[in-house]
Amino acid sequence: MPLPKPREEESRSEFVERCMVDDVTTSEFNTINQRYAVCNDLYSEKRELKQIGFNRRKFRNAYSKSFTKQYKIASKRNLRLSSEYYKRGFKNSIKEFLKSNSLDGQSYILYFQNSDTEAMFMDIYVKTSLQFYNWYIDHYRKFIKKNFPSENNMEYFITNYVQYSGRLAQKISSVQKTAIKNVTNIFGKMLKDQDFVNDSIEGKSRRLSKILDKRAVWEARRIVVTETTLSSNLGAEKGALTAFKKEELLKDWIQGFSMNHREGHEILSSQDPIPMGENFVNPVTGNSLRIPGEGPSSEVINCSCYVAYIPRPDVFG
Repeated sequence: MPLPKPREEESRSEFVERCMVDDVTTSEFNTINQRYAVCNDLYSEKRELKQIGFNRRKFRNAYSKSFTKQYKIASKRNLRLSSEYYKRGFKNSIKEFLKSNSLDGQSYILYFQNSDTEAMFMDIYVKTSLQFYNWYIDHYRKFIKKNFPSENNMEYFITNYVQYSGRLAQKISSVQKTAIKNVTNIFGKMLKDQDFVNDSIEGKSRRLSKILDKRAVWEARRIVVTETTLSSNLGAEKGALTAFKKEELLKDWIQGFSMNHREGHEILSSQDPIPMGENFVNPVTGNSLRIPGEGPSSEVINCSCYVAYIPRPDVFG
């Protein structure tokens, strides 16, 4: 559970008095002196957040405009990458089907191999994360006197993240099963169509290609929003933590622009920024979320939310 936060119009003494007897505060800090110091800091932090709040709308509008521009660039590239993956697999599956008329999914697993599926996802993760890492760094580079990690280091970071989080293995399995289900279902339906059965090999190939090319784009779009959201937020987060210390940053949840809006995400977008080291808590589901794109499927599928990483006012003196 999070520590208490000052309420609107609550004075310092009122807040400190309430904070020091709060269940979370008393469980985490043993002495009165510790609780008093922490509660005073929490009140000061709230005042700092209010300072940011005066310009929050202007900042969020500028950040959102720039982020959205980058997101659209990344989405277009990622749609091409994922569409090509599906189209290539579907094309080879059509060739196999026209030779065998097989509806056994094992006949088509060869065309959606683990290595090809992994390569497609890694292309999306690495390129998008690097794009947003560089985008964030470029905004603050002139203010910061330090060396930045090379892109090779960033690629290593992203590769480790997606592989060791277990996300990649799960995604590979899901995409393969969906792709094979698509081809076997469509092939099965076409075998019940007498006009298709009586058509030439070339005619059958054209009809199947037309159907599966559309399906390839549809399936690719399902991948693009979810994975672009995760990798863009990862890249921006890594950029922020490269440019600044964790304690110098706040993070602000911003509602995405996809059609799949979640009530809890909209509420998070209306709340004050939180310290970098804390997690957002969805007030509807209760789920703890570090960044958009992480968490259970109910929080991430087709979510296009993003986080603005804000340097505290005193960072620049």
